[in-house]
Amino acid sequence: MSRQLFCDFECHEILKDNGDYIYLYKSDDHARKLGLDEMNLLESLSHKIPLLDTHDKVRIDDRTGFKIKADSLDLMAFEIRNNQENLQNYAIRLADILIKLHQVELSSAVMKSLNLRSLSRFEDYIKKMTCLTEYKDKLLELHTHIADGASLCHLDLGPYHVLKVNGKDNLIGLHSLSIGNPMADIAKSIFWICSGYVPGIRTYLMTEKAKRDFVHFFIDRYRSELHYNEEEVIKWLVILAALEFDTEYPEEGMREDLTGMKGLVEAYFSGEEIDYLGYLIWFDD
Repeated sequence: MSRQLFCDFECHEILKDNGDYIYLYKSDDHARKLGLDEMNLLESLSHKIPLLDTHDKVRIDDRTGFKIKADSLDLMAFEIRNNQENLQNYAIRLADILIKLHQVELSSAVMKSLNLRSLSRFEDYIKKMTCLTEYKDKLLELHTHIADGASLCHLDLGPYHVLKVNGKDNLIGLHSLSIGNPMADIAKSIFWICSGYVPGIRTYLMTEKAKRDFVHFFIDRYRSELHYNEEEVIKWLVILAALEFDTEYPEEGMREDLTGMKGLVEAYFSGEEIDYLGYLIWFDD
């Protein structure tokens, strides 16, 4: 039986090989480093949050990875794409992953050994912006007035980073793991839920109502267990939109998603009451 691609990410992929699932890092230097870093995180945090077991390591064609012990495997993004009958279930499962992550208490020794980054780095990102520079000072001031926080944050959690193994959800893609304000984590998840797009997977939430409902269920579940600050979430969404616009601005012209991000930043600083989801929800043709 030949190897089959189950799903493909920027720096790793999951293959099915003779009945085994293999979590395999790509061969470029960046992917190799992320692979080593992620396996260290998986091994250090596996007893605190639901993560994959890295003990069965493999090496294929000079690439490193590990086998996933599974009779069944599914990515939440695939589940949503194939069946949108119960969005509330998906949203609750996604929120539950974040709740568990934000409840983790790490000793200073463990934090030092993991070498986790701080969300204070976003201040440097804002300073280096080359687009929307007229809002740079306002964005820096906005960032200054958001509490730092000391939670363990994934900072890239969408339905494409929840892998269901034998019916149990596991968090994957730990390359952006950081220490900081949990509202930033929620904002980033809302950001990706609204876009509903993952390269290689394409749209998994097709309608505006579906995306709005998903965000509603997601937030409701989170604040039923932990503190939720909508004002801070919106501030983080504005910062994330400005930085994503700065990173993705194309020379050939604007895309629908970038128009929305720019509009969100402009609307927020104009002082008008805004429907922030309306600016972030877009569709991939």
